[in-house]
Amino acid sequence: MQVELNTPTAANAYTLTSANDIPDRDPMDWSLQGSHDGQNWETLDVRSGEEFTSRFQQRVFWIGNTTEFKFYRLNVQKNRSGGDFQLADWSVNKGTETN
Repeated sequence: MQVELNTPTAANAYTLTSANDIPDRDPMDWSLQGSHDGQNWETLDVRSGEEFTSRFQQRVFWIGNTTEFKFYRLNVQKNRSGGDFQLADWSVNKGTETN
């Protein structure tokens, strides 16, 4: 999945929200990448073995990115099981981490 922002932004977090039905469609392994031109990509985050414990669960992933990118891309390498993939939502964000 890929998004082009109106204005380049230094996203330091992203969210994934599980969909409503089959847990086997949830992503487990993925990478987040950023690009200035939509052609050349820089890997910003890599996750492996992640799990969603409920339907419509939104998870926030904080990253140490300080570079403004116009494009962001989520590459899902592995689902929980099977060949179908599904998310309810994906977003890239610029925010403040709170504990």
